[in-house]
Amino acid sequence: MPPIPKPNVWINAEDDPSTLLTYALQTNPAPLVVSDPDDPRHQASLEFVISNQTSETVNVAAIVITLWLGSAGTDITPSVDGVQNMISDTTNWMVLGPFVGEVAANYRLVPAAGATVPMAPGGSVYLQLYEMKTVPEAGTTTISILEETGAQPPWNDASTDIQVTTFPYGFYFNGLTATTEQDGSLVPVSQVGYGDSVTLVWNCSVVDTEKAFTVHYSSAAGQGTVEELRNSGWTSRRLFCDTVFTVVVDVVGPTGAPLTAAMSTTVAVQDPDLVATSLTAGTATITGEATLSGTTTTGTLLAGDVTASSLTSTGALDVSGQTVLAGVGMSAANVSGPLTVSGLATLTGGLDAAGGQVTMLGPLVTLAAPTTTATHVKAATDGFAVMQITWPNTKPSWAQGRINLLGQWFVVEGGVIVAPPGGGSTLTTPNVMTVPIPANTDWWYDGAAVTFGSSEGAEQAGDSSIIQLFWFPLGSGSIGDSYEIVPVDETTEAPGPPLADVGAVLRQRAARARNLVDKLSRAFGHTLDDGVRNELVTLFSEG
Repeated sequence: MPPIPKPNVWINAEDDPSTLLTYALQTNPAPLVVSDPDDPRHQASLEFVISNQTSETVNVAAIVITLWLGSAGTDITPSVDGVQNMISDTTNWMVLGPFVGEVAANYRLVPAAGATVPMAPGGSVYLQLYEMKTVPEAGTTTISILEETGAQPPWNDASTDIQVTTFPYGFYFNGLTATTEQDGSLVPVSQVGYGDSVTLVWNCSVVDTEKAFTVHYSSAAGQGTVEELRNSGWTSRRLFCDTVFTVVVDVVGPTGAPLTAAMSTTVAVQDPDLVATSLTAGTATITGEATLSGTTTTGTLLAGDVTASSLTSTGALDVSGQTVLAGVGMSAANVSGPLTVSGLATLTGGLDAAGGQVTMLGPLVTLAAPTTTATHVKAATDGFAVMQITWPNTKPSWAQGRINLLGQWFVVEGGVIVAPPGGGSTLTTPNVMTVPIPANTDWWYDGAAVTFGSSEGAEQAGDSSIIQLFWFPLGSGSIGDSYEIVPVDETTEAPGPPLADVGAVLRQRAARARNLVDKLSRAFGHTLDDGVRNELVTLFSEG
């Protein structure tokens, strides 16, 4: 990837080259300037520092440096005739060349002996090319570097580029200053009053007739730009907030190559307008309406109406008007108007609502009646699971419902346990339990109901609809946002133990009744027919 052009940079190397070694270049003069045709003594030098900044030794077979020849701004020198070279380590290295072609010349840095030079971690070598003429036109050229490394042929080739800019002779750009007019003179300032303007002045060698300058300035609405300015200064618009100004000079040389330099300065405004994504303040007093997209206060924030997408307060928040917040974290707050939070509210200092009403419960949800196969539920918010066993329509009967949370089963039972002899109202035992469910947890529920056709144990499945389960989420979101029923093919099995035998209670009562009737029959020496026997068993088991 070629180097990315940067302002105020006359030597620009690749940010992430593929070479193993690191290549740095400095010039003398810095920056390079075009040759002076009236001064043949005007010369320049290129000074390369080649280093191994890796943690491993690199075996170097050759380093080839290519320079473009010509008189255009995209070249580095018209000719390499008379150019001298010097190497810092003549024991291990020597310089071959230049090898001159039609449009380029290259120098080869090779081992003085052997096939490679091992460059240890932290090692380096210095190469200088000096007594070189620069080009007569300003512009930017590219110096290409080829690196050959490895223990033996074939060598591993990698390359990188360094861009070098040659500026016009005598080029300068400096002295950017913000000023205001006082008593007929421009006086440097660092701060102005609310609504005042400033005049920017600077020094540059670019002549006054060229519209080569651009000014960028910051504002609450985004960056503003004014283009095609002359070298005579510029007066800003009225300033209502602290403002950064950047002045850019952009000169295009005869070859079309751009030469860019930039300077920046900042002007503060007294009592400015404040528009911020994030605000960290000790004590902030806002007399009017405050619109905040992200604010952090460590002290006290005093305001009228406040609208914020994010507000974190570790100090006191005192709002006298309406407050609408999308995300709130606070340890102390005093809001005398309505407070609406559409995002997450984190209260590290507690919540005291003894003097008013608190509304937290969301819409009631009736979940499907439990079966003997556990249903898997994911809670998206805190809430309460309420399971109740209502009055059955059939007697005798019995039901059990369970909820498993964090490996613990919670159980509720109920049904018909007594009926007065000879008829009358059936006495039942409805029951209910409530289990708090934390957000982002998995829980399961199951249950079963049985009825008996007779005391002899004609057991059959009961009406499971008498086991009812309700979900009370905390929050006012939509029903589907507060929980999720996990599909059967994605569910995990509920922790044991399995559902108990819910008909055991009635079977035990019937067995005791049959045993009592049989003992009475033998005691009185009278055998009972099946009809009478079953009638007595029913009376004793229900009575």
